[in-house]
Amino acid sequence: MAPKLELVYFDIAGRAEPLRLICSIGNVEFTDTRLSKEEWVQMKPQTPYGQLPILKVEGKTIAESNAISRYLGRLGKLYPEDPLAALECDEIGDVMEDLGQLVVASMKETDNAKKMEMRNVFLTKEFPTFAKGLEARLKEHNGDYFLGQQLTIADIKMYTLTKWFSMGVLDGIPQNFLDDYPVLKRHSEIIDNLPKVKEWNSKCKQQK
Repeated sequence: MAPKLELVYFDIAGRAEPLRLICSIGNVEFTDTRLSKEEWVQMKPQTPYGQLPILKVEGKTIAESNAISRYLGRLGKLYPEDPLAALECDEIGDVMEDLGQLVVASMKETDNAKKMEMRNVFLTKEFPTFAKGLEARLKEHNGDYFLGQQLTIADIKMYTLTKWFSMGVLDGIPQNFLDDYPVLKRHSEIIDNLPKVKEWNSKCKQQK
């Protein structure tokens, strides 16, 4: 019997979007609870570490999005059973964490000129370094995904992060920034055209 799951986050994509998409692709049933700011103030003291997302599993509350993604990935058969393959999958996930933190750091900068400089450094120095390694990983397995023909949570994390970067909501990061990275762009387009991903994205648009 499948466990009863409740994913709790704000009514935005953020750290919960990869988790929601993992559930959608992996046919993992879950309750998608989205909190208002007022609801979060009330719930925060009851969470393990005072942060979201959290996953409620049969009444037990678990935090940390990366741990949650691996658990949901196992349920949806999107996380490798082979230890080496799992290591490779985790590597890509950790790279996504590093990239995300670089952009989040610029979001915390209150001086706009400094923020734009940080974004410029990200686009011209930091992201190209990571992108070189990511494209090499994709080429190494000679398939559509980071592990060849096996879709994993690594692909979903990459897709959701670059989608956020490409939305045009981050000043200084152009929507077409992936044009300079054809291997990554192709990967993003492949994920974007998966039936379950198209279904989820369509559902999200209808809810807005």
